[in-house]
Amino acid sequence: MYFGIAFDIILVCIGGGSPIRIIAVQLKGSIVPICGIIKGAAMVLKMRIISLQSKGVLVMKVVNATKDDLNEWLELASEVEYLFGPMVNDPKFFQAIEKNINQCSAFCVRENDGLPGSRLLGGVLFSSAGAQSYKIGWLVVSSRARNKGIATELLQHILKLVEVPAEVSVITFGDDIPDGRPARKLYQKFGFVPQEDSIPNGPEDGSRQKFKLIITQKA
Repeated sequence: MYFGIAFDIILVCIGGGSPIRIIAVQLKGSIVPICGIIKGAAMVLKMRIISLQSKGVLVMKVVNATKDDLNEWLELASEVEYLFGPMVNDPKFFQAIEKNINQCSAFCVRENDGLPGSRLLGGVLFSSAGAQSYKIGWLVVSSRARNKGIATELLQHILKLVEVPAEVSVITFGDDIPDGRPARKLYQKFGFVPQEDSIPNGPEDGSRQKFKLIITQKA
């Protein structure tokens, strides 16, 4: 698994024209000895590496989903059908994903920053409902990747795409649904405000509530 801590790698010359041996990783002021060889010029170097396989913070690269991600998107959806209602076998849901992919409004985080078709850790559908009006249609994080900031990364990514001034809306779970409270908390952290609009219950008969964010200027 790849992680997003920036490590300082200290390289020390071991002879003219010889490979350079990595002797330590400097992380937050601590020196951690490691083993490794990098071939290159013989000199003392200090390199900054962004992605290493180590214990730390999971790298979360948000990318546009492609048609190669469709099967994994359905696999992700299968994890939350108990909250959202049937999706995997719903042709309309499949068509909605395809439409968003074609419109470049489907975004995902792939496991280990993998190629299209890799396992998905999270995904979001984001579209424009009209001039300066945007809608989050679907945002899900895999059960094995929750509480790692993936939903935050997805939300930050799409909010950077809006043209201000703008209104962003989302229909999420009511407060009476325990498993939906993390989503409510996430939206409120970003400044979304719960609305009093009357919203029909979801397919599983759970309550829903509309949240809205007004953006007047770029962050």
